[in-house]
Amino acid sequence: MKNNVFKKGFTLIELMIVIVILGVLMGTILPRIAGVQSRSRDTGRMADLTSMSQALELYFDDFGEYPGTMGTVVCLAPAGTNFTFETSFKTYFKNEDVPTPPTGGEVTRFNGSDCTDGYVYFPLYRNGVSKAGYGIVANMEIAQKSNYGNGVVGDLASAIVYATDSDADSIVTELAKNTPDSMIDVEGEGTGAEKGKDTVFILVN
Repeated sequence: MKNNVFKKGFTLIELMIVIVILGVLMGTILPRIAGVQSRSRDTGRMADLTSMSQALELYFDDFGEYPGTMGTVVCLAPAGTNFTFETSFKTYFKNEDVPTPPTGGEVTRFNGSDCTDGYVYFPLYRNGVSKAGYGIVANMEIAQKSNYGNGVVGDLASAIVYATDSDADSIVTELAKNTPDSMIDVEGEGTGAEKGKDTVFILVN
C-alpha cells in the first residue's frame, strides 16, 4: 500500500510577504550603494585638486607666480594628446599626466564656464599681487561635500569675476560662510535662484 505524501508549497500570501520584504530591502540598500559610489568619486575629485595644488606650488617656486592669465578661466584637460594650457605646468605631474575627473565626459560648470573632461582653473590676486593666488573647481555629486552652490546669487558669485578684484582672500572669506547644510537643497531641488544649480568644491590658495 502506497503512502500518500502531500508536499506543501508556499501560499500566495507568503510569497507576497517575501516580495514586499525584498522590495523594502532593495529600496533601502540600493540608494546607499549608489551614494557610496558618488562619495567615492567626490573623494577622488578632491584628491585631484590637492594633487594639482601641490603642482601649482612647485610651479610658483620656480616662476614666482601661478600660471595663466588674469581674468581668464582655463580648462585643465588634455585636448587629444596635447595639453593646451601652460605646457610647462604638466611637467610637474608624473608622466605629465594631469588629473582628470573620475567619469568620462564629465563637465565641470562654474560661473558660465564649461570644462569637459577637466577641472576649472583661474589665477587670482592675493594681497594686490597678480597671479599670487588661484582657484581650482570640481563639480560634486554629494552636496554636503561642496563648499559653494554654483551660480547661486550672492557674495561669492560677485566676488569671483576674474578681473582686478578677484582676490583669493575675499573668496576664502565667502566660502567660509557656507556650511554643508546650506548645500543640501541646491542640487536640482532648490527654489527660485537656487533651482537646478550645481554644487562645486573650490580649492583656493
